[in-house]
Amino acid sequence: MNDKLLKLKQKKLTSKVSYLRSELEETSLIFQDCLVNFQKEFGSYLEDYSSVKDNPIKTELEFDIPDRQVKILFKRIAGKTHPDKLIHKDISEKEFNKRVTLYKRANNAVKQKDWAKLKDIATSLDIDLTYDEIDDILYLEETTKSLAEKIKELMSTYAWAWAHVPEQNKELLRKQILKTFKNE
Repeated sequence: MNDKLLKLKQKKLTSKVSYLRSELEETSLIFQDCLVNFQKEFGSYLEDYSSVKDNPIKTELEFDIPDRQVKILFKRIAGKTHPDKLIHKDISEKEFNKRVTLYKRANNAVKQKDWAKLKDIATSLDIDLTYDEIDDILYLEETTKSLAEKIKELMSTYAWAWAHVPEQNKELLRKQILKTFKNE
């Protein structure tokens, strides 16, 4: 694959990961509301079915690139943005605050396991991202797949279905849910 096409594919996948992260965040918030309403409606039945309660859906994402590479890149970013490193540099207060903000964003990206955001911060600091681009594409593809699966998993729950079923089909879905609970 030529370099231009490789860079474009990386850019596209990075954007897709960013979009899907936002989509998962939105879906998770909606799901929480759906779950509250579902528990209000079926709470008395749920108390008897621990398998439903003990099997929470995880929205936590694994790193989409090896931990070692994340640590190396974060260390390079911290070298240019950590407040302790900036004290002895002759930079304006505005620049100091900008870099400290970037440091906080990078630290947050590591906590959120967001490789794409960490790469964007590194790029904005003119940090050379020398790594195997083919592997990076594979990690980004794996991440898009994982994010899409998590979104689909949330949307395939009874709580989601209950919140989104048309009113005329509520009673039918109620019977199906209760039948499922009784069979578990």
